[in-house]
Amino acid sequence: MPKVTLSISGLTVHLSPLEKILALRSDLTVPFADISAAYVEWHPWLAEGLFRLSSITNVAHYNVHPGYGTYPQPDGSWNFLAVRIARPAVSIDIAKGMYKRIILSVSDPEETARAIADAARLDRSPDHKRRQSSHPNRTSQTT
Repeated sequence: MPKVTLSISGLTVHLSPLEKILALRSDLTVPFADISAAYVEWHPWLAEGLFRLSSITNVAHYNVHPGYGTYPQPDGSWNFLAVRIARPAVSIDIAKGMYKRIILSVSDPEETARAIADAARLDRSPDHKRRQSSHPNRTSQTT
């Protein structure tokens, strides 16, 4: 599972040796100035453009199938994934750079998203509240 570390200037995603092979890339570093949002994605494979990829390979039925790597999106942008289907993930929106979004299955996605948002000094927008409230077991919006 990827590890996220925060420094003074940005975040680094550390991949295990196996994850580096699966993703065909090394660790990622993103400056906080480039991060526009950080939130929990409760169903990462149902996120925009990702279910299409899982249905092509017919892996949506397996709870532990990993999705690693760089995936093109219909608008010409790229997403980086290191996710497992049955696990919530932290989603990091990037304003500029190679990736539009980084989606990671981590041990505590809520705490990781909060820590990234705090470190990057992101405003908690209504969109953030909407995404947080989409958890299947929640009935009201969080603040």
